Amino acid sequence: MMRAILLVFLLLTNVLYCGGDDYVDEGYREFLTEKEALEWGNSWLRGSIFSDDEKEVILKYSKTSWTFNEKLRGGEKFENLPQEEQELIKRLDKAVGKFPLFEKLYLFRYVNLDVLASMYGWGALGGTYEEYEESDSLGIKHKKIKFNKKIKDLLKDIKKRRYIDPGFMSTTMVKDAVFGGRPIELKIKIPVYTTGLFIARDGYTFFIKECEILFPRNRTLFFEGYSLSEDGSRLTLYAKMKGPWWYVKDDKK
Repeated sequence: MMRAILLVFLLLTNVLYCGGDDYVDEGYREFLTEKEALEWGNSWLRGSIFSDDEKEVILKYSKTSWTFNEKLRGGEKFENLPQEEQELIKRLDKAVGKFPLFEKLYLFRYVNLDVLASMYGWGALGGTYEEYEESDSLGIKHKKIKFNKKIKDLLKDIKKRRYIDPGFMSTTMVKDAVFGGRPIELKIKIPVYTTGLFIARDGYTFFIKECEILFPRNRTLFFEGYSLSEDGSRLTLYAKMKGPWWYVKDDKK
């Protein structure tokens, strides 16, 4: 019943809002500092109520997200997962899908080659990058990659591509706040009324500085373009998350 009331409220708000003169000019908000992001996130969910069960499963995801996403992203069907894992995922589904965003946002996600491979296939990536090693401040070597000019040929049709994440999608509100060393940056437009959950709060995460907003499973990203850093170490894909099915105007390409 409460969900139905909320949906009617949002639909009415949407109709009134879309009729406003400032709709076309409204931009996407980008957070420049951790302080700004955390203040906004806490304001968004101020007064929201989560059960102890929901807090527990959110905190578990924060600590071991791979236990939720590994099999989902590996192609296993949800109904084929062990019953215990299904229940864990359902609990997180419920917690993450409770609250809509009331502002358009730019969020970031840092990934390896898997996103490109899911759209083009691993074979198509051959010859588009070189691997090398880089030592950190402790002298530990890490494998890195740099893209070359061939990646531009591959991405000529990027605007025709879409990516569906079968797992829960973690994003950060601040550029390079987490996993910034990964070679691919997704800069994502999040439409208003998209459901998600700000988890960078005490009792919900072990890593508040990551400024994380978590999205439900099976989010779809449409791509609008890309840019490549001069040295080839950072490929940025500009994307837009598919919004609510009923928010047609904002969800158009």
